[in-house]
Amino acid sequence: MYMSLIPEKSIVFSPTLAATLGLEETILLQILQECVTHSEQVVSSGFAWTSVSGQKILELSPFWDEDDIRRLTASLHEKGLLLVGGGAFQANQEFRFAFNESNSQANSPQVSTRSAPIVPKPTSAKTIGNSWQPSEDCLRQLAQLGVTKEFAQQQIPPFVAYWRDRNIPRHSWEAKYIKEVWRQWQQAEAVSYRKNKQLPMAGDWYPSKDALDILCNQGAINSNFIEDAIPEFILYWRGTGEASSTWDSKFVQHVRRQWQFFNGMMNQDKTPKTITGAWRPNESVYDVLHMANIERDFAERLIPEFVLYWQENGSAQCSWSTKFLQYVKRQWARNSQPQTADKHYGKQQGSGSTGRIRDRNIIDAHKMLKACRQVGMPKGLPNPRNAYIEACNKPSPKSSQDWSHAAVYLAGRDCGWHMLGNEIERKAFPLFNECYRQYCDRALSGEELAIDPPKELPETAGKKASRAENLKQLKKLQKLVD
Repeated sequence: MYMSLIPEKSIVFSPTLAATLGLEETILLQILQECVTHSEQVVSSGFAWTSVSGQKILELSPFWDEDDIRRLTASLHEKGLLLVGGGAFQANQEFRFAFNESNSQANSPQVSTRSAPIVPKPTSAKTIGNSWQPSEDCLRQLAQLGVTKEFAQQQIPPFVAYWRDRNIPRHSWEAKYIKEVWRQWQQAEAVSYRKNKQLPMAGDWYPSKDALDILCNQGAINSNFIEDAIPEFILYWRGTGEASSTWDSKFVQHVRRQWQFFNGMMNQDKTPKTITGAWRPNESVYDVLHMANIERDFAERLIPEFVLYWQENGSAQCSWSTKFLQYVKRQWARNSQPQTADKHYGKQQGSGSTGRIRDRNIIDAHKMLKACRQVGMPKGLPNPRNAYIEACNKPSPKSSQDWSHAAVYLAGRDCGWHMLGNEIERKAFPLFNECYRQYCDRALSGEELAIDPPKELPETAGKKASRAENLKQLKKLQKLVD
């Protein structure tokens, strides 16, 4: 007599097998065995393969969903009991599988397509032996995953040594071996992929648009500061010979570290002031230069030239340390890689590259100018700063005043007295300085500069207007008013 609550065929499984493999894995194995019994099989590579629709398997196991079956088939595969072809289990696709046991009739011309493979019996757990080797079937499974035979055999000695030291018994060492070799293969492939993308530092390297966006827009770092950091970055990494696929990331970190020190120096000085003969850079300047791999001795050799130029220039700066830092970097880049740096700056900066080249040679030009002054410079020429103050403070009429040199008056006249009297120094001084330098150069060439005398006002006529003429002019005014 059958119980009414059991209308369907029961699933019979072995308690011993369930204790060894797991209850769910054993039940799924029995369901797949039923599918093999009632389905056509295709023998390939010594295994009998069966294809069953995913929906059919779900109907045979209504207590599981798609994810459960995918998990259990993967578990049986890892244990070395099930071979899966064509991808993981999907409800809307054919599921192709085979039991991991050789089909003795694979090479026979009379192969029964409906033969049912015997469910592999679990072996007792045992520790791995010193002479353990994977079977050809195991290596074939790894080959199907894309693992080369040479790579798989290289993993045998460390695998055996590792598990011999731990002396842990397992039911299937081949399943463990497949899983371990597959993990090592994926790691090796990832490392190989990264190495293929690594490139050595090139002489014309330039940060990407994304890197510049992070530094300029998100980090609020001055673009000129970033440009000055490129040559030192290139030279350092070219010297190491290292290859990398993350040059942009390294450059962003490099600039950010230097910018922190740079901001610290900027925040220390607030009031613009002229440079003195005894000026020396802040100690933090050398810290920034050290991060840029620029030697301290190189920077210290540039101090006299730097001070000499800016004393003669007469400009005021909020932080001479930051000005000196920028100058040292440009001089270092010029000495280290003039062709690469200048060529690339020309491409990136356009017309701005001319200004950079001029800045790099400005000290040499200033030395020549000072030598000319020592042998034949006209006396009385003040430095640009003092000349600017003199031009701003002289009362009107300007041409009637006593000037230290005609060049001061002429530079002020060309700039415009109204502009000098009403514009802030930060905008007015650069314009005045440019005009003043031009007149200084003309004086050096031997030209005599002179202040134009004021034009006399024309004499007015002494004849008195008639009454009729006055009335005529009065009527014109009335018409304008009306």
